[in-house]
Amino acid sequence: MKVGTALCAVSLLALAALQHGIPENVALLTTWGLNVAGAAHLQQTWTGHTWPRLDPGLFIVSFRLLLGTAWIGYALLLGAGLRGGRLDPRRTLLLVGALAGFLALGCPPTLSQDVYAYAGYARMQVLHGLNPYLHTPADLRARGDEVAKFLWWDLPSVYGPVWLGVSFGVVAVFREGGLWWQVAAFRLLGGVALVGAALAGQAVARHFAPRRADLALAAIGLNPLFLIEGPMSGHNDLPMAALVLAAGALVLKGRDLSGSLVLGLAVGIKLVPLVLVPWLMLASARRCRGRTAGLGRALLVLGLVLLPTVIGYVPLWEGVETFTAQRVRLHMDWDLVRPDMPLLQEVRLLLRWRWPLVVIYAVLSIWLWRQGKEGDWLTAWAVLAVALMFFIVDLPYPWYLLWPLSASLTRWDRFHVALSAACLGLAVIGTMGYTVAWWWW
Repeated sequence: MKVGTALCAVSLLALAALQHGIPENVALLTTWGLNVAGAAHLQQTWTGHTWPRLDPGLFIVSFRLLLGTAWIGYALLLGAGLRGGRLDPRRTLLLVGALAGFLALGCPPTLSQDVYAYAGYARMQVLHGLNPYLHTPADLRARGDEVAKFLWWDLPSVYGPVWLGVSFGVVAVFREGGLWWQVAAFRLLGGVALVGAALAGQAVARHFAPRRADLALAAIGLNPLFLIEGPMSGHNDLPMAALVLAAGALVLKGRDLSGSLVLGLAVGIKLVPLVLVPWLMLASARRCRGRTAGLGRALLVLGLVLLPTVIGYVPLWEGVETFTAQRVRLHMDWDLVRPDMPLLQEVRLLLRWRWPLVVIYAVLSIWLWRQGKEGDWLTAWAVLAVALMFFIVDLPYPWYLLWPLSASLTRWDRFHVALSAACLGLAVIGTMGYTVAWWWW
């Protein structure tokens, strides 16, 4: 396992260093686009000038080679672990933390603009007194805010109120430090979330197969996708996934109410984990004696999950317009979002192309109701999450794979290994999309 771990870690460190030489026009050659300006931003902050750029061909070849060796090292790590190899969990956790810290502070945020979006929506409120659920980056441009040059879209925030609250806090604390330190703080938060996800995954795995718990720790913490999309890019999908895993670990220990509240924090980052609420209500109700007690427990779980989001929306609430961006994202069409549209008509429009999701969700729910065992709702979440990433947006972004992988990498029977292998295959393709234009995506 040590050889695979070293190869993965060294490759990712070299990949981070490579980002400092990202060419100006390379973004046109990729599926996801690249945030070339992020390299100049870091370099100007640290050294006062930008660094020389590499030849586009050399950059692309080097990127693919280093990313490929990172995935090969990770595969060697998993293969050795499945054959009985072990890494010391303390040293593994120390390595994960060190890698996360270096990637957050030393690697330019070149793979996505999302971390600038987190800062931008927070700056709307903290610096300009604007509600990010009603205003767009155009309002930042009109006020000359420096973050606006990193944001090319004009849509209000699609994130949950808990995430916005955290973002407000980050910008307020690092207000004097400027935009770079605000961006760096979000990426460091991604590193903290990675450590938390690895520990939560270890706790979940310990419940099902104690001998595989340390493998789950390494499989999550040293996963190239998690390191790239977490501390390197700062996507809030990782904090959300970490909280879902933490909720699962608490529920498996019989702490349903604490787990419900933690799941509520995940929902407050992105609303996607709301699909887990009925399953968690069912799992908690089954532990009670009698239907009345079970119903009461289920309703309490529902209330605790919704509590953080409801509280978070209170200071930002502006009626149904508060959900404008969420509705646009679901419809993938601004023209379909009208204030006078009847709710039933909007639901029909949403289901027109997403009816397979309803079928999948119904099948998984019936399975949990009839045959599901303790903790199987996390497995159902992993399966559903794969479907969600293909049906709720127009592009299956690679960081969405953090949702299913965070759950599937905690169990090591044949089904979960096959599910993880499929998701990891998609992750390799998705991360290669940073230097490949996949026409079918």
